[in-house]
Amino acid sequence: MAYKAEEYWERRFGARFSLSAAGHQGFSEQYNRYLYKLKERSLKAALERYGINAEGRSVLDVGCGTGFFVGYYTRRRAIVTGIDITDISVRALSAKFPSCAFVRADISSPDIDLKEAFDIVNAFDVLYHIVDDNAFERAIGNIGKRCKQGGWILLTDALDPRKSISEHVRYRDLETYTAALGRAGIDIVGLIPAFRLMGRGVSPAVKNELVRKALGRAIESFAWFSYIFDLAYCPIGSSLMKILVCRKR
Repeated sequence: MAYKAEEYWERRFGARFSLSAAGHQGFSEQYNRYLYKLKERSLKAALERYGINAEGRSVLDVGCGTGFFVGYYTRRRAIVTGIDITDISVRALSAKFPSCAFVRADISSPDIDLKEAFDIVNAFDVLYHIVDDNAFERAIGNIGKRCKQGGWILLTDALDPRKSISEHVRYRDLETYTAALGRAGIDIVGLIPAFRLMGRGVSPAVKNELVRKALGRAIESFAWFSYIFDLAYCPIGSSLMKILVCRKR
């Protein structure tokens, strides 16, 4: 069955509305808590490095999912609007965060219904789930239109197409991002490493199911070690996931 984003994410969130559904579904909720702590750490590092103060700023959280980054920005007193492709996310987050606005929308749609421009656009783990190139270009264009001049855009990608191992994942290289963002009036000003060991599942080259399960359990049992190691040492060159810190011209 061909990947259809809306159906895929409605089904995934419908089965389990949790970090393990939004994040690495091959691992447990506890594993994903470690993973999201590293994402939060890297986002904080990006904001601090570039002097981005979220307090009182308008933030658009693209692909708000289960609301992890909505929570992050609201704790910093930002004015948050979340968009997601699923009804489940919009309904659940509207109840959880009554002070925020939520809209069901596809960021890659040619007629997305958002009029406001934002100081910060946050799009973690979104663009590499847009596997069609034309839709990817539209998403970048929509992000550019929804960001104020001089505003900040934070995106994530592995920046290595060779790591695209699932039908719903398509990583793109830095040159592709630079060109697409440039056409939307956006410059990449820096890269921040997110994690190095965490997020690495069992290689698809391992076909034996018993061996795959054993390796999966081993990765789970050493999640704490991977987390501590990534906190201590995660250079940009070997990080599995990166934040692209961008600015609207």
